Amino acid sequence: MKFTRAVTFAAVASATLLDRRDITTLNDTLTNILSKATVLTTRTSNITGDFEALVASSHALIQSLRDGVVAINSTLPNPVLDEDCSLIDFLPAFQNVWNSLRDSTRAVKLEIESTGACRFVGHCIKEIMSSSMTLQQLIRDRLPRHCKFPTKQKFHELGISSPEGRDIVLCMWDRFKKEIDAFRLGFEKPSCTRFGTARNRLFM
Repeated sequence: MKFTRAVTFAAVASATLLDRRDITTLNDTLTNILSKATVLTTRTSNITGDFEALVASSHALIQSLRDGVVAINSTLPNPVLDEDCSLIDFLPAFQNVWNSLRDSTRAVKLEIESTGACRFVGHCIKEIMSSSMTLQQLIRDRLPRHCKFPTKQKFHELGISSPEGRDIVLCMWDRFKKEIDAFRLGFEKPSCTRFGTARNRLFM
């Protein structure tokens, strides 16, 4: 999936703003991350015992997140956005990837438990959470304090109130982190870890 509307910028000539190459870098980075996440979601929802493929796609997503952190941290100036910017399309995209991964993993949780891969799944969720939070924090730090966001209806659709500027970003990412944390804890319960210790070690 291509991030055609991931970020929009006002065409203001300033050394502190992204130029076209920076926008391309950011779009390519986000597109790569979402494509890896889509692969992992597909692997999880169609789990048939091919855990090698699950391992590979999990590691690919984690690596793409880490690469994204490096790319954004080293390429994009700080701050990069002016007050006409909007990242409202970017935020739900991350949320949608997470929702899809969460739902598909829940759907096959019994299969994951029976094969003893819970420790691996929990480990990957921790890594994905850590790397994505770092990446999102980098982008959040590059937002001005007062951004122009869409209408109240858009906020309502996202299920949140409408604070201004960076508050909205912080609000969404805080909720996102709590959801991942709660989901991860589900894979650390005794009922999930008592299966297949040897296989758990394999997937670590």
